[in-house]
Amino acid sequence: MPPKKVLSKKTETATKPAPAVKKSISQAAQKSKYYLVIDCPVQGETITSSHYTMRIGAPLSLCHENNWVEVAIDNGNWNPCRLAAGYFWFDWSNYPAMEHKIVARIRDQQGNTVQKSEVRKCKSTF
Repeated sequence: MPPKKVLSKKTETATKPAPAVKKSISQAAQKSKYYLVIDCPVQGETITSSHYTMRIGAPLSLCHENNWVEVAIDNGNWNPCRLAAGYFWFDWSNYPAMEHKIVARIRDQQGNTVQKSEVRKCKSTF
């Protein structure tokens, strides 16, 4: 009579499905057709220099000569970002030492806002 096969605990646990990985994209962005994320500065970051370059992630498929990413700081005017290395960048300087609120947006060819990012808060001490 052949010996019985015994499953080890290691084999049993290996067949269990892996736990779901938590996504870093916000719930609002998950529901949206497009994503728009302010990568830098990170939430709550303290900026200690006189110049800072923001990095924004956005779908390149939406961006063309009339449809770019813009940022507004402290409810101010919208400023165009430049595209390089697959991200959008905004060079920021001459800011007062205080807490700041930054938001990014994508506009369509007619000037309508297609997507807005969540508000990002940071603090400058310079």
